[in-house]
Amino acid sequence: MPEILATLFSDIEDMDKLWVYGDAGYHNASGIIGSISKAPNGVLTSDERYHNRAMSKLRIAVEHGFGKVINLWENCGYTKGLRVGMQSVGTIYMVAVLLMNIHTCLNGSQISNQFNCVLPTLEYYLNSSSIDTPNKSLSEL
Repeated sequence: MPEILATLFSDIEDMDKLWVYGDAGYHNASGIIGSISKAPNGVLTSDERYHNRAMSKLRIAVEHGFGKVINLWENCGYTKGLRVGMQSVGTIYMVAVLLMNIHTCLNGSQISNQFNCVLPTLEYYLNSSSIDTPNKSLSEL
């Protein structure tokens, strides 16, 4: 898979790519970046420390999103018996995320508050897709 991704994105400059930011458990690979590590006996520059702090705050917000799914739909967690090969894990989780998004449209969330997001109405969320409004800002919705 990394070879396929490398081929697909070979003509795109790194600054124009979309990246997934992973915590220390992820290794830098095609499409995945992590925090900046210091070299042995080295120190990080102030820019590198700033980058790590800024990305850590964003990563925590993403973790809150995963946490909200589990808090609302606890049977989606590993400890409640959800197992690949025994259930349709992908489908179950996608439905849980859809329901969490509906809950967020109606009630807001810690994440939307943190980033001062304007939430769509439930009707708009359920009747639209990213294809409908690919380049509209929140103020245009």
